[in-house]
Amino acid sequence: MDNGPHPLEKLIRFRETHPLKQALIGSQTWSYLSCGDARQALLILGGALSTAESTFETIQAYEADYRVLSLTYPLVGSMAALADGLVELLALEGIPSAHVFGGSLGAGAAHVLVRRHPQVVDKLALSSFGLYNARNQRRARTAMRMFRLAPYGLTAGYYRRRMRALLEEVDPETRDFYLAYTDDLFDHQLDRKSLLGQFQLMGDLVENPDLYRVHEPVERPGQVLILQAQDDTGFAPDEQAALRDTYPGAQVHLFESGGHLAGLSQRQEFEDVRKNFLLKSKQASP
Repeated sequence: MDNGPHPLEKLIRFRETHPLKQALIGSQTWSYLSCGDARQALLILGGALSTAESTFETIQAYEADYRVLSLTYPLVGSMAALADGLVELLALEGIPSAHVFGGSLGAGAAHVLVRRHPQVVDKLALSSFGLYNARNQRRARTAMRMFRLAPYGLTAGYYRRRMRALLEEVDPETRDFYLAYTDDLFDHQLDRKSLLGQFQLMGDLVENPDLYRVHEPVERPGQVLILQAQDDTGFAPDEQAALRDTYPGAQVHLFESGGHLAGLSQRQEFEDVRKNFLLKSKQASP
């Protein structure tokens, strides 16, 4: 009996042509994808729950124009170690600097990277991110402690429900795919250790805003794009504004709706803005 195509068919095809690479950086093995052979590079830093392949649609959209790198977050324990390791990874791949796109957790990592190692960042695009106010810092600390103590099945169940809620505004085909992919993540790709490793990264950023100079302005006029949805439940309006304040002269695109996953719910508009921003530099290159 023909039950139709596998819900993850397009991802399965991607996996066949995009094998993972591994590199030993420090004491940790980093898993990542390196795609394309263009001179300019694009480093993609995915959000919470992501792996190197989770950004496969973005990889496919840019690998003809850029050398694209995307990684699974290694168990390094801190944003400092992650940023330092990213510099080593770029060097191993023969990439002196790259454009960087980060979403949610990945935007936090990119926010640290441009302050800690500005020389490796060309253009910077951040989406679905803000800088916690004092109240939400306290809430985040409490949530992190709860997740560290919770059994993996309980945490996975929470995020399955959370993803279903976040995907409500997405078209049915995209929603069905990402719900199936969320199941695949928790059933076959992530485990308690890798999930806690991602929580540890975000927790480190929450606990050490002064160490990472998260409120320190970085002046790169015309070189920074910030994409935010006004109804993003992950970050309050003042937290989104606080991020924008750290990038004077940045290009800012605010979606009236779209939530935390505006890149999916407002897919075409989101991609048009991001691609126009990134490709300006490519068209201007000699």
